[in-house]
Amino acid sequence: MRASGDAGIAEKVLTMSANQANSDRPTIQGVLLIFDGRNGSLRGVLDGGSVTAIRTAAIASWATARLAPHDASQLLLVGAGAQARWQVEAILSVRPIQRVAVWNRTEARAVALVAVLAEHHPDVAFAVARDLHGAARAADVITLVTASHDPILELSDLPGSCHINAMGAHDPHARELASDIMATADVYADTVKGCLEEAGDVLIPIAEGLLEPQHVQPLAGADTRHSGLTVMKSVGSALFDLACGAAVLDTVDQWAVDSGAGLKLGLVLDS
Repeated sequence: MRASGDAGIAEKVLTMSANQANSDRPTIQGVLLIFDGRNGSLRGVLDGGSVTAIRTAAIASWATARLAPHDASQLLLVGAGAQARWQVEAILSVRPIQRVAVWNRTEARAVALVAVLAEHHPDVAFAVARDLHGAARAADVITLVTASHDPILELSDLPGSCHINAMGAHDPHARELASDIMATADVYADTVKGCLEEAGDVLIPIAEGLLEPQHVQPLAGADTRHSGLTVMKSVGSALFDLACGAAVLDTVDQWAVDSGAGLKLGLVLDS
């Protein structure tokens, strides 16, 4: 995955292994290289999984800030993998969330994540959701970060008004949301081109005749809600990796100047 722009040049190399589910290694592993766009020199090497988690969470918070009710107080997180904690951290920064429910197919992972989040945010109520559908009906914001191949939520599971960040399931034949949700909601994409090529959440209802491609709107143009139900689908982009990685290295470079080290420092960012 590569991109270039004003921030420089990025090259990300990742491995994704479902076989890591029962090991202590993350599903996504790899590195992100950031090069200076003017002279081609290597600025830094960052942990690819960490950058992916951070920039994906930033996209979800961007969408939540634009589309979720301003007084949203109830968040449902579906999935408790490596990206899950950062999704919660990002959404807490843009909405006055008072209660977070976490659902995961393997409940023990949800329990562990809730313990970590509760320690860092004592003013927020965290709980493991054992009834997924009940938790969804109580939510103002729902974020899904799973590798599900089949829909996890249907329209009947949702309240009349909520915002959904569909951040997982990046295969054309995999999805987290049923077609009736996509047919009813205002649908936004982090990148329309990417979602129309990769996202089963979008492609499957289009193939079924339930969603028109022109109704998939760019998140960058979303300023207001047009209906009670909004969905933002993300498949990511190397441009997001470049922006995130360059911002991290800018911060490190500034620290080197401020501390008197006088060095340009490359950084390996470990999760």
